[in-house]
Amino acid sequence: RAAEKFIDDPFVRYQLLDIESSAESQGLAASQFDLIIASNVVHATRDLGESLGNVGKLLAPGGRLLFVEGTRKARWVDLVFGLTEGWWRFDDTLLRTDYPLLTAPQWRSLLESQGMTNVQTVETRGKKNQEVVGDVFPQVLVLAQKPDVPCTKETDGARPDIAEDAWLILARGQEIGDSLAAMIGETTEYCQVVDVGDDFGGLETAVS
Repeated sequence: RAAEKFIDDPFVRYQLLDIESSAESQGLAASQFDLIIASNVVHATRDLGESLGNVGKLLAPGGRLLFVEGTRKARWVDLVFGLTEGWWRFDDTLLRTDYPLLTAPQWRSLLESQGMTNVQTVETRGKKNQEVVGDVFPQVLVLAQKPDVPCTKETDGARPDIAEDAWLILARGQEIGDSLAAMIGETTEYCQVVDVGDDFGGLETAVS
């Protein structure tokens, strides 16, 4: 239907995407998309961590993911969508014990564990005293960003093993520093960007 509606825009490409499979197996190159949008579809996969991992590989550095998902049980939703194939097919039971939907905090936690940054959630209105009003289907808009430069956080104050060809970049502009780190990161094992600030905040992240 989209191809028919936008037939006058020949630059648009239409293709089915299975987010439970790798992009490469579907003829799509990794790190090519600046924006990925999804509406009430991510939950209909067997393993959310794996599916979001596949989506993340499609995003270019700095790319953004934006999607909408339901967040709570609703009887009428179970009666309608509960009859569809994808509603109950989840098997990541450590995350989703008995229901396919996640709450907003769960989405934030999951995306951050996938290495996404700037994770924000905006929940729909329709609640009164924290109770769902009428037949409103509670949903959340989730926004997240893929880091410009892949980062590995240090834990317990331990510093990573630094190779002999490590780089320390002193940058006045974070965008320039990150771009340079991305180029250097293709050939070296360790790179740290330090930006100008009002005080010394410590080296909290390492780029590898």
